[in-house]
Amino acid sequence: MSHVAHHSVHSDEATSLGRRITGRAIDLAIVGVPLLVLAIATLEKRNTRQSRLSRVLRLNGVPTWVRIVVLVVLVGYELVFALLRRPTIGKQIVHSEVVRKEDGGPVGFVRTTLRMLVPFIGVLVAITVTRGGALIILADAAFAVPSTRRRTLHDRLASTVVVDS
Repeated sequence: MSHVAHHSVHSDEATSLGRRITGRAIDLAIVGVPLLVLAIATLEKRNTRQSRLSRVLRLNGVPTWVRIVVLVVLVGYELVFALLRRPTIGKQIVHSEVVRKEDGGPVGFVRTTLRMLVPFIGVLVAITVTRGGALIILADAAFAVPSTRRRTLHDRLASTVVVDS
């Protein structure tokens, strides 16, 4: 039986924005770089002046099956760690974790799914229509700036907070 520490959640215990951003950047590098390589490798040939990287970032010529793989991997990465009741690799490196706001307990599958809803919609919009997805993700993150607990929109939706571990 694994021991899960419960955190008493107070506003001064929320992890810093710098840690949140660094942890997310590490997680995106872990899953994003291989996905970027896959997207570039499967890019449809077209006569265009855009670079291959520019086309991939705009999803211009990226096959639908690669778009689906990207979505599944990005969401699956978070859900696997939630099922294991462990912080993601990025959060482990920066010593932070997601906990329930009300009692500091483990988040679990349902809340992780709720937490992923806003970023999922942002990625889905980016993958399907290529415009507006980044705005959804930035709007989600903007909620953390004025908040003393630095809670994003997806944290508020799932009633979670990111704390130092």
